[in-house]
This record gives sequence, structure tokens and C-alpha cells, in this order.
Amino acid sequence: MALNDDKLLNIDNREISLIDSLKIGIFQIEPFVNGKFTYLNSGALELLGLENEELTQVKPFIDNFKDNNSLQAEINKLINSDIISEIKVIDTVISKNGKVVTVWAKNLKDSQGRLIRIDGFLLSNNIFKLSLEDVILSEINKILLANLDIREVFDEVCNKIERIIKWNRVSISLVEEAGVGGLNFLVANKNTVKSLVFKTLGLKKKYAYTGSLLEKVVNTKKPVIVDDTRKKENETDALFAKDGLLSRLAYPLKFKSKIIGSINFSIDKENYYKLHHTHILDKIVPFLSIAIENTKLYIRANKSEKECNELFKSIDSPWF
Repeated sequence: MALNDDKLLNIDNREISLIDSLKIGIFQIEPFVNGKFTYLNSGALELLGLENEELTQVKPFIDNFKDNNSLQAEINKLINSDIISEIKVIDTVISKNGKVVTVWAKNLKDSQGRLIRIDGFLLSNNIFKLSLEDVILSEINKILLANLDIREVFDEVCNKIERIIKWNRVSISLVEEAGVGGLNFLVANKNTVKSLVFKTLGLKKKYAYTGSLLEKVVNTKKPVIVDDTRKKENETDALFAKDGLLSRLAYPLKFKSKIIGSINFSIDKENYYKLHHTHILDKIVPFLSIAIENTKLYIRANKSEKECNELFKSIDSPWF
């Protein structure tokens, strides 16, 4: 449920950023490594008082907190549950370096109900007031973490982003798994917001990778801003200028240090996208990247299940 921005927020006090003050930490735990972290972002490292080199030792998740019995019990519930949970608060605990941390988590299971991993985030409790931008960012990240298939919530996410980053068109472009070229995975257009949904990632809608912003993002590993597409500094700018889209922004999507694609914005105003827009995306993209990887896994699991069912149906045997 969305908050009423005018009644519940002190709009005049926007100096505290949700992400900076809460130090949002993203984590993943996989069961086959005995409850140890398989992914931690910098926010989680800071909250837990870990150094980068400690990641190579990867100590169990629970060992990072004091008096962690209740947290262990909640983690066990996620592991043993027969259903896929929604993202929720499972406990508030004290980390070994003395910080009070709220733990949000959800489980991810395959089509047979087997645990794949636990996804979650950590929030510091030293927050007193939120800005409108803070709340929108929090809502977006909760939506992304609460859904297995980003295609089902892409329109909703885009509409919320539009309140803090204006756009006429937004898309997610993915690098092909072979590492060459690209494809448009999802596209939304303002006023006629519609996701282009593909049955599997194998049904690719390819585009010219050479000269695209995705190519620049992959090569530079940094966001790319185009101030005026009419100057045609990139080979694909002319296509956007033709549609009246004058400014562009492409931000890299990273998963476990690998660039898997970009999220792209364009608008009918020149010189619109600035550095502060990339700072906003800093707070969304880690969750977005995880959501995309979850979607890939979800699609593959469903495809495998369908292929198995078709195989059984094709077997002419009295035992089936």
C-alpha cells in the first residue's frame, strides 16, 4: 500500500537520504553453502562491519549477529516453508559491530518447491524522517524483491520511477548470453505503458548492438548520458531523434560484478538527464538486477518443467 506523501512525510526536510541513512544492504544466501553469503553489496558490508577480504572466508550469515536465535528460527522457516514467501521483516537484531539492523528476506524456490536461495536486505534503524524520493525508492525496491517475474511488475516500477526520473520511454536491454549483441527485454512508453513480454529469453528481439548505448555501457562499465540526440554522437541517436526523444540515459545493470545489460531512459527534452539521476539509480539498480536474474531462473525452471511434462506425455508405456 502506497503512503500518502503529503500527510505522512515531512516534505520540507529532504536532507536525509533513505539509502544513505539506512545503509541498505543487499544479501543472498544459498543452502548448498551451509547458510553462508553468496552475495553482499557494499551497504551490507558496512552494516555488518566486514572488510572486502572477509568475503573470501564467507562466514555463516547468522554469525554476524548477537543473540541470533530468533533470527535463526525465522531463516529456518523460510528454508522449510512449502511456499514462496513475500519479502517481509523477519527480525530486528544487533550486528557484531553493534548496529541495530532490521532483516528483510524472502525465499526463492523451484517448481518442485526446493529451496534455491534466500534473498533479502538489511536496514539500519537510525532513521527519523523520509523524503518523498526516499519513500518511492523504498516502494520500488520492495516491489522488485517481492516478485519472481519482473515482467509482471515492470509497468508499476516504471510508473513509480517516473515520479522522480521523468521519461517518455524506458527499456531494459540485456547482453546476449554469448556475450555479443543485445536484445530489448522490456519496453514501456509513456501514455501507452505496455510491456513487451517474451515467453522465454530465447525469443529475442535483437537490435543493432554496435553503436548502441548498451555497447558503451558494457565497454565503459559506467552510465552514459546523451544531451541531444540530434547531434547524432551515437549511431542509434538518430532513431530517437526521429521519435522526438532528445535526451537519453543508459545505466549499467550488474549482477555479481558482471554487466548483464542496461536500463535506458529517453525524454522529449534536451539536456534533461544529469548526474543526480544516476545517483538515484544507484539505489534501484542492484535490486533490479537481482529481479532480472530471478526472472531468468524462473523462465528456465518453467521451461524445463514444460519440456519434462511433454516428454512424459510422448512416452508410449503402460507404466505412465
